[in-house]
Amino acid sequence: MKLAIGTAQFGSNYGVANLLGQVSHQEVKNILKISEFNGIKILDTAVAYGSAEQTLGEIGIRSFDCVSKLPKIPNSSNPKSWVEDQIQQSINRLNVQHLYGMLLHHPEDLLMPKGFKYLEALLEAQDQGYIKNIGFSIYSPEILDKVTRVFWPDIVQAPYNILDQRLRSTGWLDRLVNKGTKIHARSVFLQGLLVMRPDIRPNYFKKWNKELAAWDRYVVEKNMGSMKCALDFVTAESRIDKIIVGVDSGRQLSELIVACDQKGHKAVFPESSDMNLIEPSRWSL
Repeated sequence: MKLAIGTAQFGSNYGVANLLGQVSHQEVKNILKISEFNGIKILDTAVAYGSAEQTLGEIGIRSFDCVSKLPKIPNSSNPKSWVEDQIQQSINRLNVQHLYGMLLHHPEDLLMPKGFKYLEALLEAQDQGYIKNIGFSIYSPEILDKVTRVFWPDIVQAPYNILDQRLRSTGWLDRLVNKGTKIHARSVFLQGLLVMRPDIRPNYFKKWNKELAAWDRYVVEKNMGSMKCALDFVTAESRIDKIIVGVDSGRQLSELIVACDQKGHKAVFPESSDMNLIEPSRWSL
């Protein structure tokens, strides 16, 4: 199963299309039960996702592989000790023996004067069996030009969707895969924007009416719904190992599983070059 579960909504209110807020403890249990039954193995979380790690640990996730992420490293006199503490705290909160992956939420930290200490701590944790894979969580492929000179990652998690195709168009998808890096795609629905009905999109996005109207027309032409169209674009990319999806209910997850299992079409759609649209961190809602 190519799907993986993003857990940001398990610990905080997340996503422009999220109208229900933080997912309840009981609904998280339901989502995990459906995931396990359908062969979904990877849970994607982070120290920065509020109470998500704690919630997962309380429910129990021993049958899953968990990927977490380190926050931005503080101005610490001992970054190695800080990294070790963060890894152990995540393991303890999640109530697991080890992590499938630990990603750097801010990989540019490796370029700082004490970056080698940061990396040293990660490599030691890997040697000791606390983490299996070390990787980067990125917002733009541009950072890879710099950080891969310091360390070649086991996993790269990156945005990839029908409007944001930079990972492929820059050539980085090929370069990473050719060296054995596992690719985890996130933001496949652009935080839900791609699956929102035009009449309920926030007014903020009216400035991109041209791009979004073209997407709306494409969905109508294909006659299969925005979720299926957006998902097909990513599932058609064989070089992507996992597709991280955030869900707020078991029902929503079941719909995604069905859509992922069904044979899809190879979506062809022009990517956007407007960073203010395709990078949600720039949105001002």
